[in-house]
Amino acid sequence: MKTTLLSLTVLMASSLSLLAAEKPAQKSPNPSKKNVTFEYRFDDSLQQTPDSIARKEQWFYDAKFGAFIHFGVYSVLEGAYQGRVPRPRYAEWIQVNAKMSADEYHEVAKGFNPVDFDAEEWVKVNGESIYGTRRNPLPNRPEWGDCTVSKDGKTLYLHILKWPESGTVSVEGLESKATSARFLANGEKADFMQDGNTLKITLPAKPLNQYDTVVKVLF
Repeated sequence: MKTTLLSLTVLMASSLSLLAAEKPAQKSPNPSKKNVTFEYRFDDSLQQTPDSIARKEQWFYDAKFGAFIHFGVYSVLEGAYQGRVPRPRYAEWIQVNAKMSADEYHEVAKGFNPVDFDAEEWVKVNGESIYGTRRNPLPNRPEWGDCTVSKDGKTLYLHILKWPESGTVSVEGLESKATSARFLANGEKADFMQDGNTLKITLPAKPLNQYDTVVKVLF
């Protein structure tokens, strides 16, 4: 009896092996895709309702989420590579969106050595420009960096990430008149001039922080 069962087991195993060998190879259900881009995340027809936006912002404050400060090799390029400026300007995806080869990206990596960057010290000086603020309220993101605004809308923080050679930064799309401007790094006043909805601020010769100099503008 034991010999019969053993023979049947060996026979079944041999049959399954034979079937497996004859079965044609199946294609992967998720074949790899080449030249994948991330330029468009959603269809243009998908729009948030005012109620959806309000609930999202309320969640933002309830969750106590202010900002995620992070950077990497891509930060060196500031969203552009050899004249190629992908749109939307997702800095983290610069290698894919600007179609950079691995060798090109490795060359950029050689220049990434942020030994002088101290996130904790930056937050001590500029924390008010992050905590309890909202995202950029301007119609367009400026070329020199980004902005945040206080919850009551009376204070605009200019985050100057790329120091302009002109020595000034322009802020367009303002709906109120600015009353004062000051650098958070040293507390000194910043000279400014406003013409209609455009504000121009005069900067010192060098950035007060090589990564992010913040100007506090009151309205």
